[in-house]
Amino acid sequence: MQDRDLRFVNGSALEQHLRAFQRRITVEQYSLAGSNSSSTITPDSLSACLLIKDDNVLLNEWIAYHYHTMRMRHLLVAIDPSSQSSPEQVFATWRNLTDLQIVTWNDTQYMPESFLKTGNFIEPNRVALDSNRSRWLRIPTCNVVDCTATRDDKVRIANHRFRQVSFLSKCLSFHRDAGRTLTMHIDTDEYVVLNRHKRKGDLRGVLPVPSLKQPDGLFNYLSSMYRDAYLYEKINLPCLSMPRVLFGSVEKDDTAKAAAIAATTPSGYNARKFETLRWWYHTTDDDKERNGQPKVIIDVSRVPADDEMYTKLFSIHRPSKALCRTLFQIKFDDVQRYPLTVSHYIGPWDRYNARNDSRRTYDLFHYKSNVHEGPDYYMRSWLRGFIDNVGVEKAKILLASYQVSTMANETRTRIKLQDLFRISDEK
Repeated sequence: MQDRDLRFVNGSALEQHLRAFQRRITVEQYSLAGSNSSSTITPDSLSACLLIKDDNVLLNEWIAYHYHTMRMRHLLVAIDPSSQSSPEQVFATWRNLTDLQIVTWNDTQYMPESFLKTGNFIEPNRVALDSNRSRWLRIPTCNVVDCTATRDDKVRIANHRFRQVSFLSKCLSFHRDAGRTLTMHIDTDEYVVLNRHKRKGDLRGVLPVPSLKQPDGLFNYLSSMYRDAYLYEKINLPCLSMPRVLFGSVEKDDTAKAAAIAATTPSGYNARKFETLRWWYHTTDDDKERNGQPKVIIDVSRVPADDEMYTKLFSIHRPSKALCRTLFQIKFDDVQRYPLTVSHYIGPWDRYNARNDSRRTYDLFHYKSNVHEGPDYYMRSWLRGFIDNVGVEKAKILLASYQVSTMANETRTRIKLQDLFRISDEK
């Protein structure tokens, strides 16, 4: 009886050990097979998968930040068919002025034929009215704040989440087939950063805390772990989980700190227009309701070709059930296993409310945005570094909408864009 009871008590721990053992065997077998020479490639840049809908106002900052800090050079974008605006002009500017490769897809390039015919993942009359009955409809924060959804909302939620997993699966395959390595999947209101607990000291004394002002600082920090077997194993590559932390919309009247931010913002730029510079206060580490599930960076060159993530991935937060860690394993302050985190910015009420979603009530916004941990100023140096890296004139064009607004500035930027696209057309 005692042995049987002990087995049940330690069952969860035993399962974790078995999963870790299975992951190591799977990766080692794949590497030893030698069927794909890319399995030994050291990353030279970051690739990304991005699904967007009317996010133009966020795009340039998101691209600039990850281009500069994470060496993002390959971006595959799926544009939601219900979008009211097109991001193509934004992408055209980046293609013309930088070495960032951007490819856009529509539904026909990644959604299954059955969805293309009906337009729905679940028939509307079969959508569960009780959101807790379906993982496609469950919303964690609705356990705390009433965010009753209509049937139409639930149909949109189900379709969106099915679109997410369909796109990510195809996108990971796309980057793998192109011979790429590290690939991330986050949203336009999310930014990869160094775990704030890690900023308090060096990890094993081997890797110094990277500066966001230096080009490719976070990317070099991550790719250096390929040369350290201990760190490589600790962070669980090829599937690195990144805990998320929500930044709210609290703006405290602190003149001295606001002046410090203003002093580090390059001349001509409005810090309040940048998500990463405006919002300083965030949730606590253990606030799972607000923070939600982690995001991942995956080395697609080191994942077995028959892994489920290339056909029917487990979830966008854990694409491979065999290789990625579970939500219950995530510990924000375990900096050896989770050196990178994702800062998620809810933004101001007017933008939050702009989406056609009846769940987005002011009560829900207030619950999610009214957080007071911090302040956290880690992000304030990246913009200066980006401008120094790409050059003042290019930065003015790429980040035109973030500058201090004047009629003269807007006219000069418009003329530069017209000249840019005229020259591009003549080539």
